Amino acid sequence: MSNELYNTIARVTDGIYEGIAIGGDVFPGSTLSDHILRFNNIPQVKMMVVLGELGGSDEYSLVEALKQGKVQKPVVAWVSGTCARLFKSEVQFGHAGAKSGGELESAQAKNQALRDAGAVVPTSFEALESVIKETFEKLVEEGNIPLVPEVTPPPIPEDLKTAIKSGKVRAPTHIISTISDDRVRNLAMLVCPCLQLLKGVMELVMLFLFCGSSAAFLVIVLNLSRYASCFALIMVLVYPVLTIL
Repeated sequence: MSNELYNTIARVTDGIYEGIAIGGDVFPGSTLSDHILRFNNIPQVKMMVVLGELGGSDEYSLVEALKQGKVQKPVVAWVSGTCARLFKSEVQFGHAGAKSGGELESAQAKNQALRDAGAVVPTSFEALESVIKETFEKLVEEGNIPLVPEVTPPPIPEDLKTAIKSGKVRAPTHIISTISDDRVRNLAMLVCPCLQLLKGVMELVMLFLFCGSSAAFLVIVLNLSRYASCFALIMVLVYPVLTIL
């Protein structure tokens, strides 16, 4: 209930100063009137929204505070559970204190009492959002609430799995190789796909047997990239000379 109310308030006002979820226990630690009176003394709070429920008598303490003039700021209130009258017997609604009992504990009686005490009470829960919006806009027109510029939220970062799949990032590795590329399905060695190198392995073996290792080596070199071929030729031709010297 509180999450839904926070979402509703955020859609039609400039935000929430503080939100309290009292709960529906039979013996709560604080009451609606306790927090309404506290909010009434906070300058940053310009209006208050209350979402109650059937059962118990907590809302009547707020009714008395409104009648006695202890609350000077607008209070938008709605007590949920008006459907309880459709049931023939007492019905439990979620919390321990939310049960359809006597007439005074019904949602209809509480809503009417809050309305008579001066609270802004909609005709249904669906109308609560529009009533909050109307009350907020009235305070803005009266100059009680300065307009706050909307802040553009930062873009939500792309998740790692999607970024890896699109090739934007790669998973960190313990060993980074500059001659092999394992980011794609077809692995590569010195830019040349490994499947291409292995494709003619039988031909190379036959070439090696009949023509010697030099011809087979040249076939392998020709399949590599330019810098890889140069490196292979240097290692085969130049390195032995340097070793002899």
